[in-house]
Amino acid sequence: MQKSEKKATKKSSGFSLGKMILVVGLILFVMVIGVGCGFLTASLNTRSNLAEDIVPPASSQIYDIHGNEIANIHAAENRRPIGINEIPKNLQNAFYCGGGQSILRSYRY
Repeated sequence: MQKSEKKATKKSSGFSLGKMILVVGLILFVMVIGVGCGFLTASLNTRSNLAEDIVPPASSQIYDIHGNEIANIHAAENRRPIGINEIPKNLQNAFYCGGGQSILRSYRY
């Protein structure tokens, strides 16, 4: 009977280092997911309206396959890029005069 008592006392509780690492890892994983969900919820609740916040920096034109404009999505200001030839010569000269010779040198006119 003495041998069977020794065998019974040598039995471990079944809780090893590997299980402890697994439990701690699982707890950390759940904590990170919880913090991420909390941050996402808080950031969405502080925004009044996300659709109004999305404004393009410049107006965009949408064309069909034949090159005809079908839509114009306005930005904060309705601006369209134009060529230098479409700007009156007096306005060009006024811009160059205000900038001095540095503009002429930088654009190599």
